[in-house]
Amino acid sequence: MKGAPEDPTYANILKVTGLRDTDFECVFTAVAMPDSVFSQISATRALDGMQKASWDKFSATWTYHPDNGLRVILTESK
Repeated sequence: MKGAPEDPTYANILKVTGLRDTDFECVFTAVAMPDSVFSQISATRALDGMQKASWDKFSATWTYHPDNGLRVILTESK
């Protein structure tokens, strides 16, 4: 599992690659992601580019490409 750099600037950012769908769902549940955001992520196409959503103290940015899969960055505000 690859994580964010050791730089403290990234202390509240989760960036992981190589996860299966079930792994994503586990992380999304842990951060109490609303169903509406999960639906937006699930409906994202490659043509949509970078997408963003926020809830509670979290924000997520993501992209999807058929060759590269889903890439999600979760950020927790202080």
